[in-house]
Amino acid sequence: MMMKALAGLLMLTIAGGALAQEGKPTGGEDVVVTGKKFNRDKEVRDYLSALNGLSGPDPIARFDQTELCPVAIGLGGTYDAAIVQRMRRIATAAAIPIAPEGCRANALVIFADDKDQMIAALRKAHPAYFRTGLYTTISVPKSPGPVTAWHLSARLDRYGVQIASEGEEQVSVTVPDGPSRLEANVRPVFVASVVVIERQAVQGLTTTQIADYAAMRSFAEIDPAKLKASSAPTILTIMASSMDSEVPITLTAWDLSYLKALYAVRPLRSAYSQRAEIRKRIVQDLDSGAPSPAQKAGSQTGTTP
Repeated sequence: MMMKALAGLLMLTIAGGALAQEGKPTGGEDVVVTGKKFNRDKEVRDYLSALNGLSGPDPIARFDQTELCPVAIGLGGTYDAAIVQRMRRIATAAAIPIAPEGCRANALVIFADDKDQMIAALRKAHPAYFRTGLYTTISVPKSPGPVTAWHLSARLDRYGVQIASEGEEQVSVTVPDGPSRLEANVRPVFVASVVVIERQAVQGLTTTQIADYAAMRSFAEIDPAKLKASSAPTILTIMASSMDSEVPITLTAWDLSYLKALYAVRPLRSAYSQRAEIRKRIVQDLDSGAPSPAQKAGSQTGTTP
């Protein structure tokens, strides 16, 4: 079903055409971390507050019941392929299970002239992208900027069995071993993700920057608007920054550390425990100063003519 949906999406994006020559993304380099002085402990707390702000009291959702399969559409074959390969390298660096080439897409990145029109067309042609794993309709967030992202999710019990929901009311769960104070009885998991980005927003950005931003929005549920009060270095600021402002040229050490920590924490721990563990892991990662897996990985480079 997903592959048929992708074929339909390709037809939707043809009308928009490829980027204008000056609007095409350029090639990118590997992760380069720049440093500056600030209250790091406070910034780590603020950074995590923004990144984990959508999870609520439940354990934090992630892709851990299915292998990740990113697909990009709308910039043209060469650029789309470069973005997908970069997203796959980031997933590998963060120890996120990833499917072999030719897999069924479940992390879709779409580039369009108008994101709202694209979302409306996608909803009409492929309503499956707006339903949970049990076909409950989801609400796509109203994002004022050039990017809208959402996740399709399911809920599992502590034994990995999918749980049906009736509207907003969760069906009761029977736990043979009794409730646990340390672990949740129910947790959310990602089934798929969709990120829609307006083409104008990627003008002047490299394919590496675009892919790194898309990876953060795809692999985790994040609201970049909540980062406005934070000065933590993150690739998530690039879409809201002006053309003449200084932005990270790749995923930062903070970003990769977050993804690594998110996918390493125990899945059934409470959100509070998970956040505490993620914070600890990020601080340890930053203190170690060791080159990250993403820095060691190769990255396709080059610029557009």
